[in-house]
Amino acid sequence: MIIDVVRHKLLEGVLTLLIIAVAVVSVGTAQPLPHADVAIGVAPLQPLLTAFEIAHPILAALLGIALILHTAIRLSHATIRAKIYPTTTVAVIALSGIAIAGIATAGNLLATLLVGVLTAEFIARMLYSLKHNARTHHIFTAMMALGAMPLVDGSTLGMMTLLPLLLISLRARVREVIVAIVGAALPLFIYCYVVWCNGAEFSATATALWDNMLLDAQLPIVEVLTLSRLIFVGALLFLGLCSAVIYRSERLSMTLTARNSWTMLQLCAIQLIAIFALLPSASAASLLVVSLIAVTMLPLLLQRMNISISIVGYIVLLILAFVAM
Repeated sequence: MIIDVVRHKLLEGVLTLLIIAVAVVSVGTAQPLPHADVAIGVAPLQPLLTAFEIAHPILAALLGIALILHTAIRLSHATIRAKIYPTTTVAVIALSGIAIAGIATAGNLLATLLVGVLTAEFIARMLYSLKHNARTHHIFTAMMALGAMPLVDGSTLGMMTLLPLLLISLRARVREVIVAIVGAALPLFIYCYVVWCNGAEFSATATALWDNMLLDAQLPIVEVLTLSRLIFVGALLFLGLCSAVIYRSERLSMTLTARNSWTMLQLCAIQLIAIFALLPSASAASLLVVSLIAVTMLPLLLQRMNISISIVGYIVLLILAFVAM
């Protein structure tokens, strides 16, 4: 097997991801972590996911593996189609698995992994919307994925403030802004409508999510960020910053679609870090969202490194992830 992650073949990347996924699910379901407790008042769908995980541990483990595989492969496929790296690579498959391994076991496992899937959908569809032949439905479905996240983890509600800033910075047309706002609001609107049909107030869910976003999380972020996990997340963000610096020096050699994609990824990372740093409700799912965006940028840095240094960096990240897990 090739150890250099940027030169992974598809089979090697998927095999590495599968091993990581099995390890993540094994640790997440075997240890008495906070995700094994029934969540109350965190997000509308989180208690259901937690109850399912407790009642059906084997099915939950298999579902967790499937969610990890989908997240990584979806991200990798999107980066390849958008051609955001000088050389095509499937490195994102293994790197996404590493990001998930270092963070997902810190919170409610299934809820965190589902947020990862929605993040992958958001990033992928936003990348598609920046291509020259993009259609409006890419923005709409990307924002639907963004709008569905608060139903799974309430701390991600703050990401909704990302919407207008991101679209304005990308010089979106008025029609696209309207489509995006409708897409982002639709999942919560549908859930509120269902709750209203069952006799509750229409705005009860939205109000509860807003209040929970401004309160401390059930598992405070200081407990999620153990020393080993803090080192891991710090290493990911530092490498993501290095990738952004390299992009700045090479952007003129890239296509317009690739430059727009990099602008979107960097703006997302900056805005989300600021949002989650200011919110007391930040959770493991919040960290995973930022980490997956950083991971999407890492292959550019690894491609520009000496092969030996790239291999060492990949192995160090892998070790840090398993120690954090």
